[in-house]
Amino acid sequence: MAIKTYREKSKNLRKTDIAKILTLLKKSFINDPHTREFFHPKHLKDLESNKKYDTFMLYNIHHAYSQGFVATDNQTRSIGLFAHIGKTNLSWKFHIVSSIKMLKAFGVFGIVKILKIQHQIEKSRDTKEFLHLIYLCTEEQSRGIGLAKQLIEYGYQEAKAKNIPLLLETSKKKNVAIYKKLGFSLYKQCCINKKTSLNIYFLKLTSV
Repeated sequence: MAIKTYREKSKNLRKTDIAKILTLLKKSFINDPHTREFFHPKHLKDLESNKKYDTFMLYNIHHAYSQGFVATDNQTRSIGLFAHIGKTNLSWKFHIVSSIKMLKAFGVFGIVKILKIQHQIEKSRDTKEFLHLIYLCTEEQSRGIGLAKQLIEYGYQEAKAKNIPLLLETSKKKNVAIYKKLGFSLYKQCCINKKTSLNIYFLKLTSV
């Protein structure tokens, strides 16, 4: 499979590319417990059509684009958002513009909620420098043919070249076994919502 990557300094994300990526991400994570945790309960019923959901996913797309890369197959059937965390040059344009858009969409209280969740996640990680697999998804009709596996391998090789681990989080326990088959190890889990008993599982893939 040929892999396309979009990076701020080498390949521009066109509006048509963003539209395809956004559509698949929104559809794939509409019922993801971790993603839904960022939104107020009153917005969850019609989340897919809510502009807040668009803004949230666009933030993650541009985070990967400016701090790492967006990887897809040639037909955009599978998508991986990867961001370098740690010793990287921050894209101030991304942080300023995207943060303003997030603030407008979620308001102060919404942003505080997001930051609290992110703080719980960040303090649970066991390293400060890594390549973060933010989101990974494949359209339903193209699953089972190894598309996502190849995107993971591409990300792993990028991380390996920088001598850093590839990290990801999932809120679905069944995914842990799947990632373990791909070489990931589970290094921690934490509960980010005691009322709903929502657990986050932390996995990493290293060259060691």
